[in-house]
Amino acid sequence: MKLQQFKELVEEAGLVAEIIPAEETKSTDVLLVRVGSVDHTEENPDEREWQLEISIVPMFGEELENNSLVQFFSCLHPEVSKETAGTIYEVLGNFNTQVPLGAFGYVQAQNVLYYLHSQLVHKEDDFKDTLSELVWLIVFILTRYSDVPLAAASGKYDTNAILKEIGL
Repeated sequence: MKLQQFKELVEEAGLVAEIIPAEETKSTDVLLVRVGSVDHTEENPDEREWQLEISIVPMFGEELENNSLVQFFSCLHPEVSKETAGTIYEVLGNFNTQVPLGAFGYVQAQNVLYYLHSQLVHKEDDFKDTLSELVWLIVFILTRYSDVPLAAASGKYDTNAILKEIGL
């Protein structure tokens, strides 16, 4: 199972990981990896921590049978005021062009602000040389870029103030 390989690789990189079976997630097995911001140290104990969910999205069709779509997902904020949806959508529509890998999003129906990166992987790719680096890159993205979507979700700032602050 590829997720078991992924679990071993991220644990070798010093991260805490756990596989949650499909029965508990309703769709597919998920590898949960606990990650902290790159600024998280004993001197900065208030820095954020996230849970990164890694899953393999089922593929359909003969032309895709040798590939898998691996999804990296992290919920940024468990609850967002629904009144901020317009600000979130406007800010993210402009801001995601600045994010070098993946994108931030908001699903109003579930009231979830998130980060998502998906990658097509050949079935023979064991990710041995790249998975831990990809996870650390995602941690960097979360650390460096999540303040903007969180500011939009906070309700404390309007769209123009946020876009002006980030130079858009």
